[in-house]
Amino acid sequence: MDLKLKGLNEETPLELYHIKGREVWVKRDDLMGDGMILPPWGKLAALFELVKKYIDKSKPLVHLSVDGSWTAWALSAICEELGIEFYAAHPDSKKISQEYLGMIKE
Repeated sequence: MDLKLKGLNEETPLELYHIKGREVWVKRDDLMGDGMILPPWGKLAALFELVKKYIDKSKPLVHLSVDGSWTAWALSAICEELGIEFYAAHPDSKKISQEYLGMIKE
């Protein structure tokens, strides 16, 4: 069965930029996430495949996250899709944004 990650856009645009008189083509894989289910972040398809292949579904996946990391968001959505229990852990620090912690609790 070929699983497809919800919210994943594999058809990201190729954009042309002019930098110092040269043409530079940029593949916008940073737009793979839809911003609702997945963060607007690159390499989501590869991360999905790695989790699917290497993470033992019988054990929870724990990610030590930092303030503002989209990794926990991406891993959470991927684990939910694959039926893997997931925990995002945060260091005990006063520097972590209370707004960010509030979003996680929701």
